[in-house]
Amino acid sequence: MLYAQAQWMKQRVLLRDYDPASWLCNRDDIDAVLDFAFNGYDDAFAPIQSRHELRELAELVRSHAPKVIVELGTAKGGTLFVLAQMASPDAILISIDLPGGIGGSGYPMWKTAILRSFATRNQSIHLLRADSHKPDTVRQCREILGDRLVDFLFIDADHSYAGVRRDYELYTPLIRPGGIVCMHDIVPNPFNDAIEVDRFWSEVADGKASMIRDPAGLPRFGIGVLYR
Repeated sequence: MLYAQAQWMKQRVLLRDYDPASWLCNRDDIDAVLDFAFNGYDDAFAPIQSRHELRELAELVRSHAPKVIVELGTAKGGTLFVLAQMASPDAILISIDLPGGIGGSGYPMWKTAILRSFATRNQSIHLLRADSHKPDTVRQCREILGDRLVDFLFIDADHSYAGVRRDYELYTPLIRPGGIVCMHDIVPNPFNDAIEVDRFWSEVADGKASMIRDPAGLPRFGIGVLYR
């Protein structure tokens, strides 16, 4: 927790001169979008992902141009930035993150305005700093959605077997028929026994499921893709 707090303090210094214009780039240039996500403001938004895998995910999102996105697990905000850039120009994005989670994760309040600034054109970004497993959080998500159904759900929050299963059970009912569910960290991680997403992925992956995997064969990460 102390380490995480020190990192957030460092980020506050790095972002003291933050200017939304700094990331205005051609959304059709995926590499430019990824460069900012991974390297902008001295890695202040860097996703905990393989760049190759996130690039493939970005291409997938851009090809479907979702109008409604729900992300579970905001962290530094890099993946949220990429999703916003690749989504429909009038998309609504909801990102849920637990303050003070495992390892002190969860962005501080001062960063919310910066994360909301990732919205482009006529987009809107809604940030819920809450436990994704609580009924009240699901209720808030439903209230924001109104009568909309989710086009794209990205699950990257609680990585325990019970946690990822709970997220799946609570939020997949919000997805429209034909919508997409993605799960991060489906590759077995030999360095961290607490990451059990691979166990749950093996239960839900069907004949239409696919996997985005770094060609380097990294012993972690991996993104599972399911079509509802």
